[in-house]
Amino acid sequence: MNIEKLAFAILKEIEKGNQAYDEETFGVSVEEFSDAFRYVVSNNLAKNVLFADDRAYVYTTASLTPEGIAYIKENSTWNKAYSVAKEIREWIKL
Repeated sequence: MNIEKLAFAILKEIEKGNQAYDEETFGVSVEEFSDAFRYVVSNNLAKNVLFADDRAYVYTTASLTPEGIAYIKENSTWNKAYSVAKEIREWIKL
């Protein structure tokens, strides 16, 4: 599992304003999903992310930081592949 790639996918969902996703959306475990959110928060890529019971939760308050926006721009190859992927789960596994 590529945590950075999963973090990128999470940032894209935040960017789109999607609030209805979880680990099942990405086809990963709860631990992998939470690890990716820890990566996002520890690198200041998004703010207002809530953790409870050692699990990441996203609410309407989650938003990208300037660093998160830059992260998306810096990973333009992933951005192109992500935008044409039919299934997020399959893209994560590539």
